[in-house]
Amino acid sequence: MTVFLDLDGTVLDFAQSERHAFFTAMARLGIPADEGDFARYHEINQSMWAAIERGEATGEEIRPLRFQRLLEARGHWDWDRVNAHYIAALAEAGIPYPGAVPFVGALHREHKVCVVTNGLRRSQQSRLEHAGLAPYTDLMLTSEEVGAPKPAPDMFFEAMARFGDDNPAHYIMFGDSLTADIVGAQAAGVRAVWFNPSGKAPSCGVRPDWTVGDYQGAAQILLDSRSWEL
Repeated sequence: MTVFLDLDGTVLDFAQSERHAFFTAMARLGIPADEGDFARYHEINQSMWAAIERGEATGEEIRPLRFQRLLEARGHWDWDRVNAHYIAALAEAGIPYPGAVPFVGALHREHKVCVVTNGLRRSQQSRLEHAGLAPYTDLMLTSEEVGAPKPAPDMFFEAMARFGDDNPAHYIMFGDSLTADIVGAQAAGVRAVWFNPSGKAPSCGVRPDWTVGDYQGAAQILLDSRSWEL
């Protein structure tokens, strides 16, 4: 049996990683930046990734553009260079949530673990290693290498092909995003556990198969493969 595992917002603290990457990149390039700039960057980045999930843009398009939109009123920089510094700094920031490493380790003792993540292979692999999660991962697939971000089901189908098992009942998804993780898994016929530590109400008409608020609750489902049966 195999657990599909999202990274950011599920086992890695993307909020801290994003902050580190932003201010590190700005400092290395000598670009003045404050908390207001970071808040605006976060807003721009979120809106652009939402467009990617809707199929309205690609990661290659938005990565330099997000910095151009943030900074162009203050001068001109090489936007691809700014983005490259950000990506390099992000690769250094694999910050796990408290309890995430032993949780994933427990999953790996019972099942295969396959990371499915929107992003760049080099960056996400580095963050996985920095977080101490690489030893508990059997396979990682990214939207960059598959050519389609979640919620497209491509990563799930590619993983099934690599594992040599196309039965969706042998897989389960664990992730924090209703619109990417849960919708993507269900599009591939895979049942999904929504990680919802803040207790948000489901939106967009998406109905996860299970909802949990912490790793203990997730482990009760994910470690008992009998509960996965369709």
